[in-house]
Parts: sequence; C-alpha cells; structure tokens
Amino acid sequence: MRPAGRLRTDDDESADGTGGNVGIGSPIPRREDEAALTGRMRFTDDLTEPRMAYVSFVRSQYAHADIDAVDTSAATARDDVIAVYTADDVRSADGEPLGRIPLRAPPFPDAPYPPEEIYQPAIATDRVRHQGEIVAVVVATDRYAAADAAGLVDVSYDSLDSVVDPVEAVADGAPTVHEACPDNRAFEGTVGDRAAVEAAFEEAAHVVSLEKPNQRLAPFPLEPRAVLADYDPSTEHLTFRPTTQIPHAYRRLLSQILPHPENKIDVVAPSMGGGFGARQHPYPEDVLVGWCAMQLGRPLKWRATRIENQEMENDGRGYDGTWEMAVDEDGNVLALRSEILYDVGAWVARASPALAQHSFDVMTGQYDLPAAHCRITGVLTNTSRVDAYRGVTESDPILMLERLLDRAAREIGVDPAEIRRRNLVPPEKFPYYETATGAILDSGDYEPTLDLALERVGYDEWRDRQADLREEGRYVGIGIANWVEKAGLGPSGTTDEPTWGYSHVQVHPNGEVTVAVGCSNHGQGHETTMSQIAADRLDVPIEDIELVQNDTTRVPQGVGTYAARSAAVDGGAVAQASERIVEKCLRVAAHSFDVDTDAVEYADGVFSTADGSESLTFPEVAKLAVLGGHIPDDMQPGLEAHAYYDPEELTWPFGTHIAVVEVDPESGEVEFEDYVIVEDCGTQINPLVVEGQIHGGTAQGIGQALYEEVHYDGSGNLATASLQDYALPKATHVPRMETHHTVTPSPHNPNGAKGMGESGTIAAPPAVLNAIEDALSPLDPDPLDLPATPERIWRATHD
Repeated sequence: MRPAGRLRTDDDESADGTGGNVGIGSPIPRREDEAALTGRMRFTDDLTEPRMAYVSFVRSQYAHADIDAVDTSAATARDDVIAVYTADDVRSADGEPLGRIPLRAPPFPDAPYPPEEIYQPAIATDRVRHQGEIVAVVVATDRYAAADAAGLVDVSYDSLDSVVDPVEAVADGAPTVHEACPDNRAFEGTVGDRAAVEAAFEEAAHVVSLEKPNQRLAPFPLEPRAVLADYDPSTEHLTFRPTTQIPHAYRRLLSQILPHPENKIDVVAPSMGGGFGARQHPYPEDVLVGWCAMQLGRPLKWRATRIENQEMENDGRGYDGTWEMAVDEDGNVLALRSEILYDVGAWVARASPALAQHSFDVMTGQYDLPAAHCRITGVLTNTSRVDAYRGVTESDPILMLERLLDRAAREIGVDPAEIRRRNLVPPEKFPYYETATGAILDSGDYEPTLDLALERVGYDEWRDRQADLREEGRYVGIGIANWVEKAGLGPSGTTDEPTWGYSHVQVHPNGEVTVAVGCSNHGQGHETTMSQIAADRLDVPIEDIELVQNDTTRVPQGVGTYAARSAAVDGGAVAQASERIVEKCLRVAAHSFDVDTDAVEYADGVFSTADGSESLTFPEVAKLAVLGGHIPDDMQPGLEAHAYYDPEELTWPFGTHIAVVEVDPESGEVEFEDYVIVEDCGTQINPLVVEGQIHGGTAQGIGQALYEEVHYDGSGNLATASLQDYALPKATHVPRMETHHTVTPSPHNPNGAKGMGESGTIAAPPAVLNAIEDALSPLDPDPLDLPATPERIWRATHD
C-alpha cells in the first residue's frame, strides 16, 4: 500500500495554499466557492425546458383521516390546467398503489422486514396518516395556476384520532396508525449480552440513569426540495434533475418504483443547498412528477414551499427511552443498558430500520466497556417520517452516554475528565478493537486527543475560576464530550445496496485529466478534495484536473454521499484509479526508453531513467499512451482507469469537544465563554475543508442543544412549519470555535482518511448540555430536556 499522502500538522509552514504542494494535506481554498459566492450556481428551480409545465399537490390538513371523496371538477374546468390525478389514476400495472420505496436493509440481522403496507405510497389511497400527505396532483401551465387549481380540489374527510408521542403510541388503547401493526410497533431488535449486563448491574457500587427523549429535528437545507422530470416518448428516456444526495441510487430506486428500465433513466443533480442526510431517496413528490411526465410526454417541475418542505422532508432523531450505567467504586464503567422507543413517523422510511441497528455500534463510544445491551423498538405515530439526519447513528447514543458519565462522576465524586480517562479504550487494543456490541473500530488513540482538548481550553484554570465565580453567585460550567463516528459506510454486504466507492480517471492527450467520482457534492467541497487526491497520486497540477460528479450521464457508477463516506470510500477509489494511471504511464515510458519498468522513476511530473539520461513529462507520456503510436505491443491505446474501492472495514474518526458556558438561572440564558474541539479524522485531505465541516456541524449540534425542536400538537398538526416557529441558531448564537487535530490514519484506507462530516452534530449536544448542568449543579436541578431553552432552564432551577 502506498503511504497515506502528505500529512499536515498545525506547524506545517508550506501548507498555505499559495503554491507548492496542493495535494493531500494542503489547505487550498475550495475551488467551488467562486460560483457559490458570485451567484453562478444553478439550482433545480433555475432550470427550464421547452413546453415545461408545473406540478402542485393537494395535501391533507388532517393527521389521521379516512378519505371519503375527492372532487376535481372545479380544477379540471380551468383552461390553464393540463391534468389532475388522484389515487384512482396513480396505480401500477397490477393495480397496486404506486411508489412504495423499498427499505435499504432489514431492521436487524435475521429479522423480518416490516410489512409492506407501512412503506409509503406516492399518493394516499383511502386514508391519510399524517398532515401533508398527498391526496391529488395538479399539472398546469405555470406554477401559480397549478397552486390555484390545487386549492379548488375538494376533499371530504372523516377525521380519526391521532397519536404523536411514541410512548403513548405503544400504550394500551392508543389509536392504530396501520392495521398491519395494530400495536404501532413497526420493528424491534436487541444487541449485546443481556445476562452479562444484568450481572454487572447486580455487582455495581453505583447505578446512574436518564429517562429522556432526544427531540426531533428538521434538517432545514437552504433550498427546499425540487425536481424537474423530462420524458421523451420517442426514446422512452426519462431524465430527472432533482435535489438528491444519491443520483445513481435515486435512479436505481425510481427504476423499481415507477417501474421503468434503469438504462432509460438518467439523474443529473444540479447545485443543491445542502442535504444533511434527508435527501437520500426519492420522495413521493419525485415519483409523482416522474410518473406525470411519462403520462403527458413533456417536462414537469415542482418546487416545495418552505412549509411543504417542513411537512414532508424527513425529520431526524426522535429517540425516547431509558439509559442506565453501572459503575464500580473507582469509576470504572461495568455495563451499559438501554430501552429505546424510536419514533419512525407514519411510514417506515427507507433507511430508518437499518439506522436503528447501526446506532448500537457506537453505544459504547470511546470506552472499553465490558458489557452492553440495548433493545430498540420502531414506533409508528401520526407524524412525518423520521430518517437520516447528520450524525444519525451516533448522536443519540453518544448524547446519553456522555451525559451518564457526568452523572456518574458526580455520584462518585471524581472529575468528569478523570472518569473518562479511566475508561478509554487503550491504544494497544487497536487496530480493530471489538466493542461490547460487536462493532469493529479500525483505529484510535483517544487519550492524547482528550489531553490536548483539556490543555487548549485551560481546564484546570477554568475549574479554579468556576469555584471563585460561584462565590460571587455566578454559574459557570464546563462540559466534556468524547465521540466516535461510524464513517465510510461499507463494506458491501452491510446493507442490501452497494456501498463501494467508484472513480473513473481519464487522461487526455495534452495531459489534462477528467476525474469522475461516484459521490455527490452538495456543499462538502468534493471538487477540491477529490481533485487534491488525484493531483497527489498523479503528481500533476490541480489546475489540470476536472472533477465530474452528480451526473449519471457522465459518471457510469456511484452510490452517493452520506455517512461521512466520500473522502474515505470514493476518495479511496480516486487514489486507486490514479495509481493505475501511473502504472500504465511507467510502462509506456519504459517502452520509450527501451528499459525495464523497474528502471523508470517518477517524481514531480517527470518520468526518467535512473541515471537521468532520458526523461518524459506526464503530458508527453499521456500523448504517447492515448494516441497509441509508441506503446508496448500488448497494450491497448488510451490512458484511463476505473476503480471500485470496497473497504475492509468502516472507518472510525473520533475526538473531544469541551464547552464552557455561563448560565443565568433567573433568565435561563446561556452564554458561551469558550469552545474547544480536537478532531482526529485520520489523514486530512484539506484542513480548511475539515475545519469548515466541523464548524457547520457544531452549529447544527448547538441548535439541537439549545434551540431546535419539531413539535406536533395533540391532533397531529405540525406546529413548527415555518421559521417563525422553528428556531435555527443564528450567527450570534454560535461561539468562536478553537479547533485542533491529532492524526491517527486509518490502517486500511488508501489515503489514511476516515471521514469527518458529522462530528459536530454528534459532540456538541452532550458538550453543551453537560456544561449547562455542570453550571447549575449547586442548585441540583432535574436533568434537562433538549432543547435547553431559557424557559426549561428557568423551570428546572425554580422547581
């Protein structure tokens, strides 16, 4: 295996992005930023086609109701309306409801799939099960006509009782969301050794527990969802231009759902204002726009309003349950157990069962715990679906684990930093440490990361100052959160869909390079980082590299972007394909020099003989290889290579966040005094991109800790459908973050990279909550619910 690129440290003076090394480890500015900052990016809503018409949807205002009748006569009477469709029209060839999106994987190994009846169809048939479900589709000549006509469709409902809380949903007598699951339990599974856990709890000197929900969150990308579908009846070719993170998988899924041959579907994802995991599959709207385009033989476009986006785009989180930790007298954690109710919404989403299973893998965090056990139940409620959202499999277990450690430290009387140090997985157990729940952690060296965070925040000084400030009646707290992240999703076989990374590298006769990659950029900086990997491996100027992605017409294969997999998996494919290019170039150069391949050296873009008597530049060799006039007899012309990188294991980045806050018990306000992050994502492809991802994720994590919450009233009405009601953190709410790094390369990744896009959303909530509760500890309040709003803090301190 080739060494893992050029590693950068904070003291690397050459890595300034102004010349020299622009490969792996160089903090060069992002190549895509100029278009973003000057308004030249093109989003789905910017696109038009000849004869394009517009789609609007009639949605249920009820969360649970039978559909008695749908009267479309007033809408169809309008001259500007092209078509109106209801569930009677939108059927598959066998008469079944169209659009049920298949699940990615079963909930747990050897467990059955949930019944198909709880997979969402594209359009409601006889009953609606959450507010905003589609009841009819209107196609008109312009967007406003479509919206006006949708308002004319008259739907008669018979309202039913709703249930929106997962605890209430599994109680006796609760309204049934689906007859196929009369107890509202969609799936259930366990992991871990229950007997070992029970024995450890019997022997424990201390047991600490938390019974807390992890609130639902709205992903809230900058741009609402949109799709443009264009069908050519003469070729039967269907082209989608949607807001999606997974163009190739989107194509595969639509081929199954519509159904339509996959080789007659193309997906081109334009610029997109973020995805955060919520755009990993086609939604009912995508299916219906494509179906309508096929019926009408013309391009159709739909773009959600912000309220529509809130109603229908998947929420994230939604766990409710009990977590318990058994600890001995010295602060060693003996066991961990939990009982979780996972609110999946009214329909089981494509990934939610698999994500429930994957959350077990990070249950023990950075700690060497002897035993752990968890039971998780997917619960149906009359709310929109819950699926992936940044940090999805890690946020809930890490939040509860780190909060329990603080409670255990207070119970025993040790420092929160010390109890963590005593329980860390020791470095000698790596690589490939197996956790108590069966996960395999590829690498880690946790104590240096914790020590660096404590040093940079001035932990001991803050503890001294905290005591002094308490004498003055001021409440300052320090919160620590260690985290691990399950990244680089793979290898193949962990789900029912491929998880390899793909890249195709083609060198043109002038030495310029086109790199096609199967990941999907929607803000992560792939145009920069993937080009850096290719530049590093090919040893060519980054300016000579064009990166192609998000387009099934130009990228033959791909999986998409989610689970912090791009740098670790697709980046590995770019490295492997690039190295195959260099191997062929070495053979071409050796043939030209009339020497053995082993006698040719390559450095700084030049192939040369060992004695330096002959040399060829990379463009010169590229011309020979592509034109084919001077290559070995057994070699075909051309200079291109593709790679499917299927990793041996997942990668496991890790780190520590420390927040310092001051809390005013009388107002409930929280003010940040300091925020320090130490991250280890293995080899950093581009430190500037890493820092940007950390800051963005941490802002979202602070939003979860202090501001954000999706809320439904008792009738299932979404009470947080707009930014007037759903509180996102503003720039003034986000503290200055001091970021530092350690580097523990992945032992199996070609670049040593691990992925890191989700860490801030994982670590920030427990760091901030621990800091607030540490500040308020003299008042001994009950544990806080999230978000820790001023009202909740005030009530906790005054109760």
